[in-house]
Amino acid sequence: MTEETHHPLAVPVAPVEDRTADGRKPEDAMAIAEVSNVRADGSVTGEMDLHTLNLRSNFLWH
Repeated sequence: MTEETHHPLAVPVAPVEDRTADGRKPEDAMAIAEVSNVRADGSVTGEMDLHTLNLRSNFLWH
């Protein structure tokens, strides 16, 4: 799902977290953080990879 299709579905459910609001000018567009286990080369991080574990722990925290 692209950001263009995801955002209109998510907004009615809950507000989108703006993690850059403090350092962003009001006229600048909000940037959505990339949260993925897909690397720049298209490969996927392993199940016990530190990045994957960080994503999972962050998910459980929220």
